[in-house]
Amino acid sequence: MVRTSRCGGDCRLRLHRAGRVRCTCCPLSQGRVVSADTRSALDRLRQRVELFRKEQTVDGAGGLVQTHVSLGLVWAQVMPAAGRLAESGGARTGQSGLTVRIRYRNDLSPGDRITLGARSFEIMSLGDADGRGAYLNCLCQETRTAG
Repeated sequence: MVRTSRCGGDCRLRLHRAGRVRCTCCPLSQGRVVSADTRSALDRLRQRVELFRKEQTVDGAGGLVQTHVSLGLVWAQVMPAAGRLAESGGARTGQSGLTVRIRYRNDLSPGDRITLGARSFEIMSLGDADGRGAYLNCLCQETRTAG
């Protein structure tokens, strides 16, 4: 797998560590082979999830109807997070959490949903996984009510 530079190759190249040539303005130099670290990070995105945006529309009676519109399918790495058991209105509620890592995108916000198979998770918070805008960590929570 070989990448080309983002500036089209019209940039200055300099000698980097271990004798590699590196572009001073591009993260990946022209013709440079993608590292094993980058490839292994992409290999961890193994599960297909669907993203949904939360939208509210006005119904005929003046109320609001909440719907979720699909944003598409993406590859993700799904990791378990902390869960808890709570009691609400006399019913015990189990809340299980997940951290879902996807390729970075800026069209998600808290309140949107991620579905994994038949399970649906609400996004509680979002964060840049590596500080470079490559991956996005979504802290999600699934709520189930047990009798």
